Amino acid sequence: METFQNALDHLWTGPYPWIGVGAMLLLLAMWLRARHQPSTVVAFDNPDGQVKVSRSAINELAQGATDSMSEVAKCVTRIKTRGGRLNVELRIKMVTGSNLSEVSLGLQNRVKNSLRNNLGIEKLGSIEVRLTGFIGQSKPAYLHTEHTPPVEKSPEQEELIEEDPGPEEVERG
Repeated sequence: METFQNALDHLWTGPYPWIGVGAMLLLLAMWLRARHQPSTVVAFDNPDGQVKVSRSAINELAQGATDSMSEVAKCVTRIKTRGGRLNVELRIKMVTGSNLSEVSLGLQNRVKNSLRNNLGIEKLGSIEVRLTGFIGQSKPAYLHTEHTPPVEKSPEQEELIEEDPGPEEVERG
């Protein structure tokens, strides 16, 4: 037991704690450097230099592409550069009843075309769509069937509906 205690005392009094702290700080600095994303992305090179686009411009363009789709209720864009390529992640909430396969394909094509055609981004990586939830309520199943007969309203009921009686009871005859 005394030998073990002497070994621990030697570790804490020598240079080893400082070497450990230094190694941890170096690893932390390397990790932070690897995670750092530049504020601009190189769209393309021309003879006079590079043309760069801000992340906010890319975000606005991607949001504009998603805003025109009625099936997408909400979209959050994440932009990452890796290996000189621009990767876009679209986190969406869809309107209930929409088809994810069709929506994601349309969304990816719109964003890709917008980034290439409007901004001229040459090194485009992946455009990933991640469904995070649904917004809206689906109709009850019986409203989707063809066997449900249409409800016909009498002229008296039509008048009552147009008047919007509020919380009072509507007399049905």
